[in-house]
Amino acid sequence: MGSIGRGNGLDIKKICVSLAAVSMMLLLCSCAVVENTVGAEARAAEAEPVTVIIQTPAKPPEPVIALEPVLVAPETVSALPDAFILDVPYLNQHQQGMQNGCESVTAVMALNYAGVDITAKRFVEEFLPKGNVPYYNEQGIMVVTNPWKAFPGNPRSEDSWYIFAPPLAEAMKQLAPNTHYVQGLSLDELCTRYVEKGYPVAVWTTVDWEDPYTMLTLQDEADPATEVVLISNEHCVLLVGFDSKSYYFNDPLYSKCYRVSRDQALIPYELMGSQALVIAPTQEAL
Repeated sequence: MGSIGRGNGLDIKKICVSLAAVSMMLLLCSCAVVENTVGAEARAAEAEPVTVIIQTPAKPPEPVIALEPVLVAPETVSALPDAFILDVPYLNQHQQGMQNGCESVTAVMALNYAGVDITAKRFVEEFLPKGNVPYYNEQGIMVVTNPWKAFPGNPRSEDSWYIFAPPLAEAMKQLAPNTHYVQGLSLDELCTRYVEKGYPVAVWTTVDWEDPYTMLTLQDEADPATEVVLISNEHCVLLVGFDSKSYYFNDPLYSKCYRVSRDQALIPYELMGSQALVIAPTQEAL
């Protein structure tokens, strides 16, 4: 490493003077910056304060379906204006171990109310007609048991599907011979003809009362000429009451006395074929 000295042609004094001059200039600049900063702060303090307006989002509309279902017991029915509600004992399909067992659990609620002592487990094991979930037959075509004939799979399995009213009615008749398959009546007609007379009605609809969603269209395993349309959000509930604005259902997926507006309940019920089952004396079912 070399040293600074005469032999290198450099003047030590000149270098020191130059460094002193640079230091003085830096000091003056820093003072100017401090002065400008202080002045800016003073001017900001004299300025008028800024008002910040925060807009609160509008309150979302109330859902058509009540988030908190109305739970009804005989002594509280009078608390609901113009409501007529049957106090039908409630069963939840998940608590019964029936992941896809809304139809069976609804049927058992109706059977229990009619005086038949049976559990959902026994009903499924001994009375519910069961068939095959979708599979490929020998011709390589995907086929399935038709829900109008039996339940594809087992309600305890997540891979199973559902059953429609006619075959479920036949299963219920083994326990309650006065079970009737009713098709084509409006919800109002079901209320005046059955519910008001003390007979709850199983009806087919969709989960959360939305439009039916077609997931698969397959071939009936027993009839190659028949297509089977599998709807992913099919659901079955028990109609137990009504008032001027709503219907009340024992919904095996959610709760007892689940209140749904009349307009919301009407469309999915009709799109699912206006299917219903009722346990009632023959003369009442005509």
